[in-house]
Amino acid sequence: MLCLFPGEIAEGHGTRPIIVDEKADESQRRALETIIRTLASASNDPFCHSALVDTFS
Repeated sequence: MLCLFPGEIAEGHGTRPIIVDEKADESQRRALETIIRTLASASNDPFCHSALVDTFS
């Protein structure tokens, strides 16, 4: 899992890139983003937890 932070990790404001096949339509992309955000909010990963990651791109 890749998370990018503009400064110190503890400051948050991270970005987690989401790679989706180019064949996916907009509704499929939104559905996957919802699933990934939900999983992130329940994640025990201290570096990519939703409390630190603001943006999914």
